Amino acid sequence: MVITELTKEDFQEIIENAVAAKLNELKKDIINSQTPTEEEFLTREDAAKLLKVSLNSLDNYRRENKIPTYRIGGNIRLKKSDIHKFLTARK
Repeated sequence: MVITELTKEDFQEIIENAVAAKLNELKKDIINSQTPTEEEFLTREDAAKLLKVSLNSLDNYRRENKIPTYRIGGNIRLKKSDIHKFLTARK
């Protein structure tokens, strides 16, 4: 075991550096936890199954702007989160 003498200033610098490092680590964790996760998109068929409705009913909801749709690669897709919002609003 090695015992060394620390000045008050050296001890204060060690503590400040340790606290600053921990604060930076916590900032990174907070920023990463707030980064949105990748959104899951569904086909019309999968969305209709999730809603337990026919494709015609789903198309009616789309035309009435009750559920937003997105065109990806020429295909119509719906966000799973939008489907859940729609279901929650209906209850």
